[in-house]
Amino acid sequence: MANPEKPVRQYDYSGFTAVPGSFLETDLDIIVHSIDDTIDALADVRRSDGALPNGKVTPDSLSQATRDLLAAVGPSGPEGATGPTGITGATGPTGIGATGPTGVTGATGPTGIGATGPTGVTGATGPVGVTGPTGLTGATGPTGATGVTGATGPTGVTGATGPGSAASSVTFSPTGGIAATNVQSAIAELDTEKQPIDADLTSWAAVTRGAGFDTLAVRTYLEQNWATAPEFSFATGGTAGFVYLNRTGVYTKIGRVIVAAFDITVSTLGSGSGAVSILNLPGTVTGMLGSGSISIYSNLSSITGALSVLGVTSSTNMQIKMGGSTGTSDLDKTNMTATSRIVGTIVFQV
Repeated sequence: MANPEKPVRQYDYSGFTAVPGSFLETDLDIIVHSIDDTIDALADVRRSDGALPNGKVTPDSLSQATRDLLAAVGPSGPEGATGPTGITGATGPTGIGATGPTGVTGATGPTGIGATGPTGVTGATGPVGVTGPTGLTGATGPTGATGVTGATGPTGVTGATGPGSAASSVTFSPTGGIAATNVQSAIAELDTEKQPIDADLTSWAAVTRGAGFDTLAVRTYLEQNWATAPEFSFATGGTAGFVYLNRTGVYTKIGRVIVAAFDITVSTLGSGSGAVSILNLPGTVTGMLGSGSISIYSNLSSITGALSVLGVTSSTNMQIKMGGSTGTSDLDKTNMTATSRIVGTIVFQV
């Protein structure tokens, strides 16, 4: 008969508040099967009275040395008085688990002259009883509480998105009859709303002009470089000490509106201090404040928001402003380095 199979539990019940019946049936069937196999195997090697079944111990079960001792017979002595019966062999020790079988009775010694025959060999020790099945594994202990999650670090300040360099990205403050809010739309609005002129471009058609209206400043359209290249200036010390790698400026004039672009790169920072301005606009800013944006910049320091420019009324200067959480502030020397570059556009009225 094959050895019994040890039961193996199929499910872990520690996580259930209500155990599915099918799980219990599966594990109990395995246990019942193992117990049945164990009882059948035990019956195969043990009688109901605790002894080994008849025929279980055969000569093949004994070692050769034991078989030789059992078969040995002493020499025959001269015929004399019948010797006493040999001592019965001691009962074999009880086996672990089931009681071991009674040892084989020793053979009766030969009749000798007066001498008692040798004591029979002690019976073999009974086999070790079957080891009982291993108990079920205890339930897994509950999982410990999860530690407190550390606080999330603060999110860094998001850098300001630089405005585009296209005219449609340059902010324009609506004024007068112009409702557009960027330079591209303002130019398109001016183009659609302008008064048509006659063929020789010397006078206005279909309109009665007021005094001073037909001036060159009103009628002019120009595309030119700045008369004097743009340059930086500090509030204290002005333009002293600045050395430039590049200073370029171009502009378009449509009547009294000027769209001016500039690109300035320094190689040596000025010796002054305080707020930064850009000088030499190609026209004097009048009552309509000019404004614009910085589309490209590099090698600046501690910038907190988008950069813009603001024309100074009755001058050819503009201030550089830096955005913040509650408003704008002046860009100053502490924000610049010896290789700073600023590229931008401003729209203003002359």
